[in-house]
Parts: sequence; structure tokens; C-alpha cells
Amino acid sequence: MQSYNYRAYNAAGKMIKGVLEADSERHLRQRLRDQGMVPVEVSLVGAARSLFQFRRQVARADLMLITRQLATLLGSGMSLEECLRLMAEQAENVHVKRLMSSVRSRLSEGQSLSSSLQKAPMSFPSDYIATISAGEETGHLTEVMERLADEVEQSGKARQSLMTALLYPVLMLTVAFAVIVLLLVYVVPQVTRVFAQMNQELPALTQSLLSLSNWLQAYGAYLFMGVAGSLIIFFLMLRNVENRRKWDRFLLRVPRLNYWIVISNAAGWARSLGMLLGSGVPVLESLKIAGERIGNLALHDSLEDVANSVREGDGLYKALTKTGAFPPFLIHMISSGESSGALDGMLLKVADYYDQRIQTMVSTTLKLFEPLLVIIMGGVVLLIVMAVLVPVIQMNQLI
Repeated sequence: MQSYNYRAYNAAGKMIKGVLEADSERHLRQRLRDQGMVPVEVSLVGAARSLFQFRRQVARADLMLITRQLATLLGSGMSLEECLRLMAEQAENVHVKRLMSSVRSRLSEGQSLSSSLQKAPMSFPSDYIATISAGEETGHLTEVMERLADEVEQSGKARQSLMTALLYPVLMLTVAFAVIVLLLVYVVPQVTRVFAQMNQELPALTQSLLSLSNWLQAYGAYLFMGVAGSLIIFFLMLRNVENRRKWDRFLLRVPRLNYWIVISNAAGWARSLGMLLGSGVPVLESLKIAGERIGNLALHDSLEDVANSVREGDGLYKALTKTGAFPPFLIHMISSGESSGALDGMLLKVADYYDQRIQTMVSTTLKLFEPLLVIIMGGVVLLIVMAVLVPVIQMNQLI
């Protein structure tokens, strides 16, 4: 049996969407009619897409849930196909339900779990699939899924913690900017119009603010379109590999910023490489897959040189030292891991350390940024209020 997406009208005339298993599309349509529904569209889960469609990435939260559920169910002794069936039935998210049904359909056709995930309607990380493939080849899929669940959750928690920390200041900055623009474009002209009608000479601060307000009213839309257009052009240029490589190299030359770029990329690379090596994936293949986690193309090129050096017989420690692009702590820990024969565990410790460093840095920066933003916003609002109140005070004195 295969899984099909369907859309059908029920007896009340309401459109119903869902996923059902059937021997064929015709069989499914008949089942829907037997249930009093009128089928509108039936398509095989995971069917070929048009030229303009693309595979969605599995959401981080869904990936954590899927991995932990599968590890738990396999650990209880259930068969893999039974695990996927149960996960599909109990999934509350319709996308996860379709995903699990598609994977189960391919599994029932004789394909492996890793191959089924590779061809699923949603895209899984390459290191995730490679780790599962290694577990299937070694016959230790249950143990590998347990380890994979721990690592995915650890990585997801670090990412979620970072996003949560950034949410408040970003929201605060957006509101502050909106309030200031509203004051300049709408409130200030309304108030200063009264002064203009009285033919009274305005203070320099009020005149400057009024000029800025008039300029924003006249050219603010053009300014916004210019900034938006420049950003769009910039990001379109970055789609070119050579332009992206030049930009990434420039970022690595910026003092202080380069360090945080390196360790954030190194954290993901170390976690992925440690997980792959611990699951039994060969070193060269692990280096290739883990290198895909690197977002900075300049660092990615350095890791390709590392893979070539390892292929020629160098140790990972020596190969990383040759590049000169990675921090000494990472290289030292890898050297210790190679010497002790516990490289995978050492890489995971490095990833945890760097994740903690990044969280601490972000937390410290935000603690300084938030009061600074309040002071700056308060200062700007104070200037606007003074620009409005000073002429009022002068008028009262004349009276």
C-alpha cells in the first residue's frame, strides 16, 4: 500500500485535506466516496514536483520531535515500519504526518530508512541521513538514533536559546524606530504648523527638526525603496559563488567579528563531524559531509584543503594546523582526541564549549545593548519634545 494526499468535499460541503493509504489512486477515490465525500484531488505522497516547486527543509522543532520519537519507539522493540506508522497516525502537524507516511511507503517498498529520508518530500540535513545510514550498515540503528536524538536536541536547544535572547532587543529596536519615525512624520508637523501660522521665528533645534520632518515626508518613501533595493541587489550578488567567497573573506578580516564567525562555524562542524565519526562513518566521508555545515565559503575552502591533506595521509590535527584558519583550542582538543583514540567525543565537547561561548557572548552583549538602546531612544524623544516645547515656552514669555 502507498500513501496519498487527498482533497475532498464532505457531506456538509467543507473541503477536507489529509493523507490515507490505499492500493491505488482509484481505490482511494472509491474509499472517499464510500465515506460520503467527493474527491477533488488525489496525489501520491512524495510525487514529482514541478519546475517551480522545491523541497522544504524539515523544521528544527519537527526534526527534534521525529528523532526522539523514533529513537524511543525503536528502543521499545518495535519494528521500524511499525514505528513510522504509529508516528504518522499520532502526528498533529499535517506536514509531519505526510512526511512519515511517505517515508513508511518507501520503506515498505524495500528501501532503507536513509534512502527513504533522502527521497522524502521534505529535506533532511545531509549529516543526519549519513549518520542513520551508518547505523543501518553497522546494525546498530537503535543506538545511533539515541545518540542522534541527543545531539539534535543539544544543537536545537542552543539555537533556540540564541533566538530567544535576540527576540526582545530586535522587537524593542523595531518599536523604537517606528515610534521615532511616527513622531517625525506625523506628530511634529501637526504641532509645528501652529508656530508657522504665527510667523514667529523658531529656535534652531525646532527648525532643524522641522526640516528633517519635511525631508522624510518628501523623500522617506524613496529612501526606503533605495535601501530595500540596495539590499535586494546585494543579496542577489551574493548568490554568485565568487562574490559570496569574496564577501566571506572580507568578513574574516574584520577584527573581533572574524573570531565569532570562526567559532560559530567550528561549533557546527565539530558537532557534525563528531556525530558522524561516532556512528562509524569513514573519516574522509565524514569530513566531506561535515564540511557542508560550514556557511562561510572561505572556511569551507580551508576544510577542503584539510580533507585533501587527510586523504594524503596527514592526521586531522596536522591538516588543520596547516590552514591557519582555525582557533588553537579546537586544534589542541583534536590533537588530544586523536592521541587518546576518542576523537568523536572530543569534537562533541568542543562543540558544546563553543556553543556555550556564543551564548555567553550574546547574553553579555544584549545586557549592554538593551539599556543603551533605552538611553538612545529616550535621548531622541527628549530632543523631539524639546524642539516642540521650547517655542511654546517662548510664546508664553512673550505673552
